[in-house]
Amino acid sequence: MQRSILNCLLDLPQGRSAPGGRAGPEEIAEAIRSDLEDLLNTRNHHSLVLAKGYPEVAASILGYGMPDADAIRLTSENEVVDLRDRIKKVIEMFEPRLENVQVKILEAPRPFTQEIVLEIRASVRVRDYEEQVVWNSTLKGGLTRLARG
Repeated sequence: MQRSILNCLLDLPQGRSAPGGRAGPEEIAEAIRSDLEDLLNTRNHHSLVLAKGYPEVAASILGYGMPDADAIRLTSENEVVDLRDRIKKVIEMFEPRLENVQVKILEAPRPFTQEIVLEIRASVRVRDYEEQVVWNSTLKGGLTRLARG
């Protein structure tokens, strides 16, 4: 199984694997879910500036993560759509095991809260393993939690 960008940078092992050294479907999905949660909870204070002025740098590891939580405001429909698109782009850029990523708003933010509920759908392709996965994601106060949908 391919290691995540974070595990490569930190030189962490891939984790447990099924008998015979190959990870099973549940282990693959859980590893990706955990790495995706790390990606969406990593704050990059420079990501918006990099994306506007330095797209090549933004596409490098220097662009890893989401904008600082203080920069994320969910007060208008346009900002919610921008956040959805940003999440999709970050996943496509930094999670190579996922293809055909789709992010859908399930529950719009309630007034005076920083909470939004999203659905993340994608195809997992790891060697001869392929599966469609769905995660429900709650973004609250800048933190993201993912649960298998």
